[in-house]
Amino acid sequence: MVVLPAALLLGCTETVRPMPTPNTPPRIDSFFSLQASVQVGQEMIYSWSASDPEGQSLSCSLDVDSDGTAEYALSDCGSVAQRSHIYANEGSFVATLLVKDALGASVSATVSVSVQPIEGGVSRLEVVGTTSTPSLVEPGGAFLFSAEVTNPSGADVATVTGIDDAYVASLAVNGQCEDGGGVAVALPYDLDPGGAISCTFEVEHTGNAGDSFAHRVTVSAIDDDGADVGGISNTVSVGIEQAGTFEAVISAPSHDVEERDNGSFVSTSDDLELTFDPTLATNQIIGLRFVNIGIPTGATITNAYVQFTVDGVSTDATSLTIQAEAVDNASAFNSSNRPSSRTWTSSSVSWTPEVWLNVAEAGPAQRTPNLAAVLREVVHRPGWQPGNALAIFITGTGHREAVSFDGDPAGAPRLVVEYTTDAQSVTVAAAGDISCDPSSTSFNGGDGTATSCRMKAVAELMQGMDLDAVFTLGDNQYEDGTLDKFMASYDLSWGRFKGMTYPAPGNHEYYTSGATGYYDYFGSAAGDRSKGYYSFDLGSWHIVVLNSDCSRVGGCGVGSAQEQWLRADLAANPTACTLAYWHHPRFSSGMHGNHSEYVPFWEVLYEHGAELVLTSHDHNYERFAPQDASGVADSSRGIRQFVVGTGGKSLRSLAALQPNSEVFDGDTFGVLKLTLHPGSYDWEFVPEPGGGFSDAGSGVCH
Repeated sequence: MVVLPAALLLGCTETVRPMPTPNTPPRIDSFFSLQASVQVGQEMIYSWSASDPEGQSLSCSLDVDSDGTAEYALSDCGSVAQRSHIYANEGSFVATLLVKDALGASVSATVSVSVQPIEGGVSRLEVVGTTSTPSLVEPGGAFLFSAEVTNPSGADVATVTGIDDAYVASLAVNGQCEDGGGVAVALPYDLDPGGAISCTFEVEHTGNAGDSFAHRVTVSAIDDDGADVGGISNTVSVGIEQAGTFEAVISAPSHDVEERDNGSFVSTSDDLELTFDPTLATNQIIGLRFVNIGIPTGATITNAYVQFTVDGVSTDATSLTIQAEAVDNASAFNSSNRPSSRTWTSSSVSWTPEVWLNVAEAGPAQRTPNLAAVLREVVHRPGWQPGNALAIFITGTGHREAVSFDGDPAGAPRLVVEYTTDAQSVTVAAAGDISCDPSSTSFNGGDGTATSCRMKAVAELMQGMDLDAVFTLGDNQYEDGTLDKFMASYDLSWGRFKGMTYPAPGNHEYYTSGATGYYDYFGSAAGDRSKGYYSFDLGSWHIVVLNSDCSRVGGCGVGSAQEQWLRADLAANPTACTLAYWHHPRFSSGMHGNHSEYVPFWEVLYEHGAELVLTSHDHNYERFAPQDASGVADSSRGIRQFVVGTGGKSLRSLAALQPNSEVFDGDTFGVLKLTLHPGSYDWEFVPEPGGGFSDAGSGVCH
C-alpha cells in the first residue's frame, strides 16, 4: 500500500464532470388518416401532431405502405403536419410515421387504411390540360385551352357528362371535342375502353392587366353502374399581359457625342455625323446616353428604336451597327471615359438607312430597326433598376447627318421602348464545367481541340438564341478560377454574355482561396462573396442559386445558415414555378455519382413545390424523371433534375446508371435551353454544330 504525503494530497484537485442529461425522445401526439377507406385514384390524407419535450427541431418520414421506403421525407415536422397520397392499387395498407429529433432519438406510429377498387371496375379518367400559345394574352384577349381525356379501363364505358373549370363555368359551351378520328362529339359522350377525346376551348379573360388565372379542368363522368369515374387535370396558368411604352430624349450637350478615329472627343457639335464626317474625312463612334430610363426590373422589351431627325441631305450608301454599353447604369461621357473605352453588349443590330432627302424630317426612314435584343442585354442584368441611364453606340461606314442636342434640343435623338411585364415567357441557356485553363495543351488560343476546350464553340452556339439570361452551373473556369485565367479564357468565350449571366460557384473556383477570382470577375452578380447563394425573379419564375461547396459557407445540412436562408426565401416568394441550381448533383450516373449532402436542399424545395434543379460537376448531360429527395419517382410533386456539365471543358462517359435517369449522353458539348412560361416550361439540349445528340420536352408547374 502506497501512502501519499499529506502535502501532495493537499496540492491535488479533482475535476467533477456532470453526468450528461439523457435525451428524451420526441412524441407523436396523434397520427391518423382522415378517411378509413378510399377508392383507387382518390386522395388519402394523413394528418399528425408531433412535439419534443426539449424543444428540438423534428424531422419525419411517411411510409404509406410499410415497404421500408418513405414516400415523403420532411425536414421540419413541426410546421408540416399533413400529407396526401393517391394509391394506384387496391388493398389494405399500413402507413408508418417516423419522427426524429436533432440528436437522432426517434419514435414511430402506424395507421391502417383500406383502398377499394373503383365501383363498377372502371379506372378514373386521365385528364391532361395544356394551352396553346399564347399563354399570355392582352386585356380582353382570348387563349385556347385543351384537355385530353382518356379512359384507361380495358372493359367498361365511361360516360362524360361535363367539363368544368374554376374560371369558366362550363368549358363545354366555349369549344368542341373530337374523337381520335377527328370527328366532333357532343356531351354527354360515351367514352369506350381505351378511348380518348380531345377538347379545345376558347376562353376570354376580362380581368385587369397583370392578372393571372389558374385553370384546372374537372371532367365529370359515370360508368355503366352509375359510379363516379371523373378526373381532374393538372393546373395550367394563364396571365393577362401588362404593357407599357417609355420614351427618353437626349437632354444635355454631353449626352450625344462623337469620338473620331484619331481619339479626339466632341460633345458640342451642332449635328451628328453617322458615322463618316466628310469635313474631317474620318470615321467616328456616335455615343448616345439616355437618362432616367423608366423600364421596370424584369420587364420584357418587345420593341425599341432610336428616332433621328434629318439635319442635312445625305444619300451615300451607309451601313451601321448599333450596340449598347453592357453596364447596369451608364456613366456620363467625358474625354477620359469615351465610348471606345467602355464594355459593349455582345448583341448588335445592323441598320442600312434609306437616303435622307428632307431636312427636319423625322419619320420611319430615320428610325433604327428594332433594338430589343440589344436593350434586353442591359435591362436583364442583375443590377438593372428603373431610373438608370443607358448608353447606345453607333459605328459603321457611310454618312447620315442627324440633328444633335446642340443643334436643336427639340430634334435631338429620341429613344422609344415598348415592353411588357408580369407573367412573361423567358428563354435561358444553362451549363457548367466551362472554360479550360489557358495553360492546357488543348487550349489552342481559346479555340480548343475536337474533344476538349470547346467553350468558344458552345458560346457561339448561344449567340443566336435571343436569350434573356444565362445560368452558369459552376466550375466556370479551370483549374483554379484565378482572375487572370477568367480573363484569358472564360471572358473570351462565355464572357460575351457576362451582362446577363447569373453564376453559381463550383469546387474549382474555390481552389483559389475564398474563390476571389470568381467573385472579382462576376462582381455583385455572384451575390455576397461570403455566401455565394442568392435568388431573383425571372419572368413569372422564382430562381434560387445555391452554393454546393458546403464547407466554404458553413454547411448545407438541416439547420445550416444556407438551408435556413433557402427555407425563408421560398416562404417569402410563393410563386407557382420555382427553379434552383447549384454545382454538385444530388443524383448522377456520371463519374462522381450521387451526393447525399444535398438532401436538405431537395427536401426544402420539394416542400415548397419546386419544379426544376440544374447541376453540373459530372461532364455529361443527363435528365432525370421527377423524384423526391430519396430518389423515389414522384410524377405529381417530384422535382426534375438536369446534369449539364457540357459547357466546354471536357466530356466523360456513363459510370453507373441511376434509378429514374431518363436520358444520358457523354459525347456532346452544348447547353440546356429552357423556355420558362407562366405555369410551364420547355427544355431542349442544343448541341454544338456537328453534335449528333439532342433532347427536348416540356412540363407543367406543380
